[in-house]
Amino acid sequence: MTEEILKRAPGESAGAGESANPAAAGTGGASAPDAGSQRERPSPPGLVAIQGGKVVVQLPSPDSPRPSITPGAYVVVEVNGTQIHETTTIDVDDDVAIRALPEEPVLDIRIEVPKSAEEAVAHVVRRAGTAHEVKDAPFAPHVTVAVRPVGTIPPPELTAEAVKKALADAGVVFGIDEAAIEQMIARPEADFHAVVARAKPPTPPVDSHAKPTVKEETVAEVQLDEPHRVDLLYRGEIFSVQEGEVVAEWVDAQPGVDGTDVLGRPIPAKKPKVRALKLGSGARRAEGSKYIVAARTGRPVVKETFVDVVPSYEVPADVNVATGHIDFAGDVTVRRNVEESLKVRAGGSVIIGGMVFRKARVEAGGSVRVRGVVGGSISAGGNTAVYGPLIEGLGRLAPLVQKAAENLRRVEEASRATGKAFQIGVVFKALLERHFAEAQKVAQSTGAFLAQHKDEFEMDLVARIATALRILVGRGPLLVKSFDEIEAALEELRLIPAELEARIAEADVIVEYLQNAEIACGGKVQLVGKACYNSKVIARKGFEAPAATIRGGSITVTHGSVVAREIGSPSAVVTEIAVPEDGSIKADVIHPNVRCIVGHRQYRFEITRRRVVLHLDRETGELRF
Repeated sequence: MTEEILKRAPGESAGAGESANPAAAGTGGASAPDAGSQRERPSPPGLVAIQGGKVVVQLPSPDSPRPSITPGAYVVVEVNGTQIHETTTIDVDDDVAIRALPEEPVLDIRIEVPKSAEEAVAHVVRRAGTAHEVKDAPFAPHVTVAVRPVGTIPPPELTAEAVKKALADAGVVFGIDEAAIEQMIARPEADFHAVVARAKPPTPPVDSHAKPTVKEETVAEVQLDEPHRVDLLYRGEIFSVQEGEVVAEWVDAQPGVDGTDVLGRPIPAKKPKVRALKLGSGARRAEGSKYIVAARTGRPVVKETFVDVVPSYEVPADVNVATGHIDFAGDVTVRRNVEESLKVRAGGSVIIGGMVFRKARVEAGGSVRVRGVVGGSISAGGNTAVYGPLIEGLGRLAPLVQKAAENLRRVEEASRATGKAFQIGVVFKALLERHFAEAQKVAQSTGAFLAQHKDEFEMDLVARIATALRILVGRGPLLVKSFDEIEAALEELRLIPAELEARIAEADVIVEYLQNAEIACGGKVQLVGKACYNSKVIARKGFEAPAATIRGGSITVTHGSVVAREIGSPSAVVTEIAVPEDGSIKADVIHPNVRCIVGHRQYRFEITRRRVVLHLDRETGELRF
């Protein structure tokens, strides 16, 4: 029978009653088994256990296989003073010591610096640790020493000194952000990152360039389109400069200043671009100066090294309530339409790719090119819309008054020959009413137009025109006391149109289609389309519509002729054409009820005529076809 053998201290002898030879022990004097029997029965294995943090070994017999022990996680196992790291057999005489290790708390500060070294980022990881004790294990041939948690170990405190040490270890020496570090320390999160250092970027160089000296501003003054009614579509005149005004300053190239990265290394500044100034035709550099001035009136363009003053402004789509009225000192281009009630005012020429619609108005100091006008109005060459009707009215009056004065002198001569009394005012009034009613009618309409637009003329000019017209209307003829008064009025009727014409620039209007339109220009109207319906046109230099029909409305030319394919209509629509004495009216077809005026002569067509060229005979002064 096998006895349990316990681990003893070295040198301890067997106790009383124990046999020194366990194999010889027996009961009742029985003999021991033979050697063959012992080989057939192997000895039971040795056992090991963990009890109260100590290792206990049991060997059932000296021949028993020795037990083994393996260190687990967070455990230190020493056998006879040597730490083991793998499975090891032990004997009862071995000195085996074990102890538990804690899971250490973590405070990790990792500094990340990118290749550019433009900043340094601190990555912080904080983890609590765990305290352990060795766990008991029952007897077994093999035991793995294990632990169990018995408490928590807090992580070390995050301090500014720790962060700065981590920065120093990473080579970060510049741009350290003390405030960012203080904010880091106060953060409760376990894992986070923060930028704790920043490089000082280099100061960029200044490339040579043109710097604008004028700021584009549109100041909209309140405008009234009717008494006491604010025109909300008026946004102010589009910014422009006058000739000679400084528009830009040339700035020479200037070097930049190096920066410093977080590792303390210099960051080189870029080199400036040394470039030459380029000037458009609308700008020039003041001699010996860094300033660029406008060589003409227009809109300044300053881009990098280029300076110009362009005399044009472009509207890429419609002129509508979104754009408001357009008011510019130079040329204007509208890619599409001018919508209802909108205005385009330009000191130069105007090009409109679409239509000018009802109540829309275009005023240009230069020529106008437009696809069509339906219910809108065009004025080209200055204030032609105002000057034109006055020039036309006063121009028509001058020959009529001259003719009336000649008749009046004949009446005076006849009265003197017969000895009859001659009262010039009474006779002049009667003569006008009986034979020159047209003169009175034109004088009345011209006076009404002047009264409507008197604010657009100088007071002296208004007074001169009113005085000249006074002898023709109302009781004015009766107040005439002498021929000198009539001659003085006649002289004004000749001079004033010439003065007004001098104010009008020779500007053409080129249009494809007119309907219910009003056109006034200081040059020629060229109708390149097919029709002009119910429109009023005043042209200083002529009206050309060789492929078009003029139907309804009126065409008045103060210098030049009218050319059309067809005038009027078979249904006898009233149409009026007027040209000066040296002008002509030419048409392939002229229909009934068309009134043609050449100088002081007029003719109303009663029947349709073809291939008509109407003009005054230079010798007789009579109308000729």
